[in-house]
Amino acid sequence: MLGEFHTQLQRVSVSGLAHVTGHTWIPHHPDALPFTRRHGAPTQNSVLGESVIVDGEGRVWLSQGGGHLVREGTNHSRVVSYDPKSGIFRAYNLPGNRNEAMGPLWDDRRGVIWVAESGMHSARAVPSAGSAENAPRAGALVAFDPKTSPHDDDFLWDRPLDQLLCSEPSPDPVGCFARYTLPAGALAPAQLVHPLLGPRDRTSGSGDRRGHRVPAGGRDRNGRSG
Repeated sequence: MLGEFHTQLQRVSVSGLAHVTGHTWIPHHPDALPFTRRHGAPTQNSVLGESVIVDGEGRVWLSQGGGHLVREGTNHSRVVSYDPKSGIFRAYNLPGNRNEAMGPLWDDRRGVIWVAESGMHSARAVPSAGSAENAPRAGALVAFDPKTSPHDDDFLWDRPLDQLLCSEPSPDPVGCFARYTLPAGALAPAQLVHPLLGPRDRTSGSGDRRGHRVPAGGRDRNGRSG
């Protein structure tokens, strides 16, 4: 599990009425301050820790970068995997800035990780849709294949990663990050689910809306939660 403000992955072992808590440091470059506190100060602490998931191979996945933070400046995001059997971490640094990534989801059928980007204060470059600074803000869903996408646990965040975006989004990305931009105004997607590996359902950060995207056709539907 994650604390709201974190640099470590927490684990709890339960046996009967007893439980033991341990902490594992998440790797990062010692000179990098990729994240931003609510008041704009750079930090190595990821803000707003969200869900932790486990894939079919037993790897633990989490997102770092948080949501709804700052309108300007630096606030990068990444998706991190941890293999408890080998003790190996891998960090997948997401193209763009102020992505505010959260809610990772493992697509077992495709072997792909999906993550939501809030789009509240995003700063993106071509070929991402809606990339211009004056473009309407919108959330996005991002997919990547951890077997083919580059990872770098020791990344300094001293250069852009826009070249890692797929030229055209695909639900089966190879060596790149596929970004599906949601309709203008569809902000703050949060937790992702997919019934029977079908459409990617998502809820807004406030929990008052729900929508889904069908990756093959690229359609997106929004509706207010009852």
